[in-house]
Parts: sequence; C-alpha cells; structure tokens
Amino acid sequence: MHTDILKLIAQKHSEFSKGQKLIGKYITEHYEKAAFMTASKLGSTVGVSESTVVRFATEIGFDGYPALQRELKEMIRNRLTSIQRIEVTNDIIGNQDVVSTVMQSDMEKIRLTMEEIDRDSFQAAVDAIVNAAKESLLGGGGVDGCIHRAAGPELLEECRTLGGYRTGEAKITAAYRLPCSYVIHTVGPVWRGGSFGEHEQLVSCYRSSLALAKKYGCETVAFPLISSGAFGYPKEQALRTAADTIGEFLLENDMTVYLVIFDRKAYQISSSLFADITEYIDDHYADTHSDSPWERLCLETGAVPLARSASDDGDIALPYMYSEADNECTLPYSAALDDLLTHLDTGFSETLLNLIDRSGKKDSEIYKRANVDRKLFSKIRSNPSYKPSKPTAIAFAIALELDLDETRDLISRAGYALSSSSKFDVIIEYFIARKKYDIFEINEALFAFDQSLLGA
Repeated sequence: MHTDILKLIAQKHSEFSKGQKLIGKYITEHYEKAAFMTASKLGSTVGVSESTVVRFATEIGFDGYPALQRELKEMIRNRLTSIQRIEVTNDIIGNQDVVSTVMQSDMEKIRLTMEEIDRDSFQAAVDAIVNAAKESLLGGGGVDGCIHRAAGPELLEECRTLGGYRTGEAKITAAYRLPCSYVIHTVGPVWRGGSFGEHEQLVSCYRSSLALAKKYGCETVAFPLISSGAFGYPKEQALRTAADTIGEFLLENDMTVYLVIFDRKAYQISSSLFADITEYIDDHYADTHSDSPWERLCLETGAVPLARSASDDGDIALPYMYSEADNECTLPYSAALDDLLTHLDTGFSETLLNLIDRSGKKDSEIYKRANVDRKLFSKIRSNPSYKPSKPTAIAFAIALELDLDETRDLISRAGYALSSSSKFDVIIEYFIARKKYDIFEINEALFAFDQSLLGA
C-alpha cells in the first residue's frame, strides 16, 4: 500500500508555511520531475532552502526527503500504462522476454532517465560513452549488449573490423543510433584475487579510454564502473581506482567526466568510517525542530542574519548574536562596524581568488580538486557578485584544504554558514577537523548518509 502523496499535500495545504506551499504546488504539478531532484535542487527550483524541503517531507509524514523521493518514483511507476511499459520494453530489448531481475531494473532506470532527459539534452551533454566490452568487441550481455542493441547493427559491423583487443586497451567507434558521437570500448580485468595485475589493468582501461576521448576532441565522457559486474571486481576497490585515475587525468586536462553507477552498493564507505562518522553525528548533530526558522537560527547558531529573506529561511551568514536575556538579536559587543563592512565588501569570488593565489596553486588545479568544471569557475572568476551553491562553495574550501575557521569565513561570503542542525554540515566538519581533504572520499560519505554531494 503506497502513500498518496498528492492527496496528503492537498489535505495539509492550509497548514503549510509559505515555502512549504511552494514545494507542495511544484510537486503536485511536476511530480515526475521532483522525483529525480535532490532536496537542494528542488529547493533552488522553487526558491526555498534545502532544509525547508527536508522539513516539508517530515511535515507530510515521511522520515526524510529520500523516503519522499522513493515514494514519488513509485508513484510514477504505478501510473504508467501497460502500453507505455510495452513500448519501453520493445525500445530496449526488442522481442526478447524480460526474465532477469537485473535487466528489469536496468530497463526501469533507462526509462526513468529517458523521461527526465530528452535526447537533444543528452546529445549536448555527452560526447562519448565508454563500453565495458569483451575482448572480441562483438557484444555480449549487460551494458555491452544494451549499447549494441541501442546503437544498431552498424556498431557491430564496425567492431568486426577492429580485430578485438587485449585487457586494459581501448578502441573507439562511431555511436550510430546512440545520442552521442562516439563509443569507447575497453575490456576490464576479470577479478582473480588481486594478485594477477588486475589493478594495473583497470587503471589502464581508464587511462586508455580518456586518452582516446582527448584525441578525438571529446569534452564530456561517461564511464560505467568497469569490471564491477560480471567480471567480479570488488565494487569498493573498483570505485576507488576509477576515482583516483580519473582525478589524476583531470588535474592535467580539461574534460567533464561522468562515472555512472546504477548499483548503490558500489558507492559505499568502509564500515569503520561509517561507524566513526555516525558517532560524530550523534555527538554533534542538534536535531531541533522549531516552528519558526528565525528562532531556530538563533537557537542553533547563536546568531541571526543581517536581513531576513522574504521568501523563506536559508543557510545564510550570521554576523548578529542572539541574546537569551532579552530575547532579541544584537550586535556582539566585540564586533566593530568597520569589520563587518569590510567582511561584506569582500565577496566570495574575490576571497576565493586571493586564497588560490596564497596557496601557490594553479586555478585549474583548485577547481578540478573541487570537482567543479572550468565553465563554472570562469563564471565565478569573471563575476565578483556570483553566488555559488553551498556544496560548490564548500568544495572550494576542501580543494584549498582550509581549516574550519577559514571554511566558515569563505562560505559566509557566499551567504552560507555551517550549522550543527544539518547532517551535511556536521559531516563536512568531521572531515575538515581531521584534515581529510579527499573530495571523493567525502562524497562517498555524504552519499552514504543521503546528503548532497560536493562540487557542481
């Protein structure tokens, strides 16, 4: 029995805050889009904070936003007609029977992706996809088979001319009916315990594929998690190898690289790290729920914003202090007006560029370590008033290896603060306090706790 979300929203509409009504209206009218948005993305779309989206989910009876999102996706599946299901099936696998649970799952994910992203958008976004193929290059099961079926028989004909290849090598073909320009084929190693050169071969897969993408002028390329399926490579090790090798390449090259992971289990942190972070969250996370966002900001941070947003509460800089004695917000006695004005006059962009200069590192090294593409960094550099998202602002702090005080200062210039009432913020504090600045490791942890990822 699944929850009727739209009915719940209608019933509780009169009890919602202004921001919650905006969320409810958007979900009611665009539930098929909302189902695939992060809490941060949904919030920015309707003009409210991420925390408001999370509270909205709680308000209508869910444990959190991920639970609401899952229910929205289930609602989409249930509302598909039989004819729509048949059409999707025929588009993907022709007249074959769907007998495998894995295949059914992959088809569903492809269908949902097709609904969310039109072919023109995909074409513009991806120049090449990487196919984890067999040595013969003649197709097979899983992703390899799906790519060949989607590309059409012309792909197989071209592959026949290539003469196969060895583990760790990569070759490139046209994409034919696929909505991209190229398919890069690489064969990953079969896992035999790790003592037969599997790691080196897997590294070679990524390096060879990226080298081909660069040679053919690709600006964007999408990888699967090579060898982690039927070839048996441990998913955690496969993910780490992929992240390290791609990250190494991007330090010297301008390219947008997507690592597509369908299996959530592949994206996991170690049990010891998970337990350590959980303990840290338990010790530092303030799970408070105030009816007034204004009051909650005061109670949780000891401060409130210079100005209140007319639309909703948000993560904003907090230069004023809260006084319990008179229940009002006042300037701290030690703060000088000149200091406040100086702080406000120096925006995020200028501060970031100064910090990069101070670090002695190249701009490209910093934005790549921050998991931010060159185009976005150019916007930040060229526009002194540009306001990045909170995950992007924090990503730059991680790339620069700032301490907690420096991080708070940098993100405050974009209008954000770290709060003990946000699990996202507490996890960030956990890593910075321990001087752990590997953005891929941090993102793995954030993903494990259903939080937004760093970067852009």
